[in-house]
Parts: sequence; structure tokens; C-alpha cells
Amino acid sequence: MSRFVWIGVGVLVSSFSVAAHAQEATAGGTTAEPASDGAPIMAPVEETSAAQPVAAQPAMTTPAATTPAANGGEPVLEGDHPRFRFGVSAGAGPIVWDGPTLTYGGADVRVGVQINQLIGVYVQPQLGFYSGNFNGATGIGGIVGASAGADFTFFDRFFVGAGAGYAVLNNPHGFEAHFRIGAYPIVSGGDTRARRKGLMIGVDMRLHFLDGATFFAPTFAIGYEAF
Repeated sequence: MSRFVWIGVGVLVSSFSVAAHAQEATAGGTTAEPASDGAPIMAPVEETSAAQPVAAQPAMTTPAATTPAANGGEPVLEGDHPRFRFGVSAGAGPIVWDGPTLTYGGADVRVGVQINQLIGVYVQPQLGFYSGNFNGATGIGGIVGASAGADFTFFDRFFVGAGAGYAVLNNPHGFEAHFRIGAYPIVSGGDTRARRKGLMIGVDMRLHFLDGATFFAPTFAIGYEAF
């Protein structure tokens, strides 16, 4: 009788021990993995943390490289834009008025701004001299003047312009109207570069209003223009 009692007590103790081990495995975050011989192996379960947001990296930008021009290694100027304008020319022609016709020779300079491929504005100083026959005697005088004007260039080759200014012909002085027309038979730029340079051939036509008299002075000019 006592032998069967002790056997029963041993079975109960073994059952409580197995139940206690199973409860500890569940509370500690372990999972049972089958071993190669079929016995369960308690392996810890790794806890996964929430994914942390990754800060966006700023995009790297590189400055646009300037492309060298084929002529002189200068950067290509894309598009139209205002730029400095300069020109110089020499010319000759008659000065016609109510008295004897005079002969003129001199030089002009143009300094200003080329607003775009079509329109340019500038100041044009003039310095020259004239000669003529006055009552049987040859006379020589000087001309100093300046005008402000604007011109329009078409197809990079032809131009027309107009302006007004003031001039002194030796002693008489007064206002002048100034008109220009001409062409650029040799010109570079305009296709890949906004700035153009070339040979200028044209006519400067001036009307001088001096002391009640009107002097008409067409001057045939040749020179250099950067516009």
C-alpha cells in the first residue's frame, strides 16, 4: 500500500516540474525548435524594434560648365543680352549750303549699349575739318560736335539709325539732326555669341542748323564696330 502511495507522489512532482519549466519558457520569450533527435530546443525570440526614419539626403548639384567658344577660347554667350558697344570710323564728304560747297574729312567714335541684337543706343562724338573757296580764297575750318542716337540692326548685316546733337563749325554753332545707314560686309559672332564684331561701311548724314543757315553734310565712312 505504501509503495503505491510513493509512486503516485513521484508522478505528481514530475508533472508540476514539467509545467513550471513550460511556463518559464513562455514568459522569457523563447520558442521551441525541434532538434535533430526530435527533442524540443528552447531558442530565444529576438525582439524587433520599430524602423527609424532615415533623413533624406540633399541632392548634389553641380554648376553648369561654360562651353568655350571655338574662336579665342571665350565662353559661349547663349541668348541675347545688353552689352557694351563701341565703334570708330573715318570719313569724308561734302558740306552743302547756300554758299560754296565745302569738303569735309574727320573721324567719329560711338560709345554706348547694345540692348539686344536689334537695338543699340550710343553717343557719337565728331572731330574733323573742312576746306573751301570763299570769295576766291581758300579757307579751312574745324568741326567739333556730338550726337546721341539709336540704331536698328537687321540680319546682323544692315543698320539704320537716327539721333540729334550739337556742333560747332569753326565759329557758327547750333543743333544738328543725325541719320545713319550702312552695312557690315564682314562680321563675326551673332550665331553662337550675342556680341558681334565687324567692318562697317556706311553714310552719316547730318543737318546742321547754324545761325539761320542749314548745312547738309553727308559723310561716307568706313570703320570698325563691336556691337
